[in-house]
Amino acid sequence: MRSATLLLAASLSLLPLGSAHAIDRLASGFPELPKDARKVAERSVACIYFSGEFNGDKGERDQEVTAQLRKLQCAHVARDLRTMRAKYQKNPKILAALEEVDQ
Repeated sequence: MRSATLLLAASLSLLPLGSAHAIDRLASGFPELPKDARKVAERSVACIYFSGEFNGDKGERDQEVTAQLRKLQCAHVARDLRTMRAKYQKNPKILAALEEVDQ
């Protein structure tokens, strides 16, 4: 997982300047979150990045992006964020961090 996080952090460095906060959050590893919520938050940031890389030409890069989206289970991130919000509904700090990464 650590190598995947480093790879994602490096990839996120290519985002536009307005996305610097997302890079900072991924690079910091969401230390305030419990492990389960942290994993979902990191996946959400990665999914946001990779979905922006998809251009629809069915070329090699689209195939790579599609593989990453599947690997990250991006289709389930919204559900997983809801699950984490329900689990930590009484912890405003965790809820605020999860809101930052909501797609």
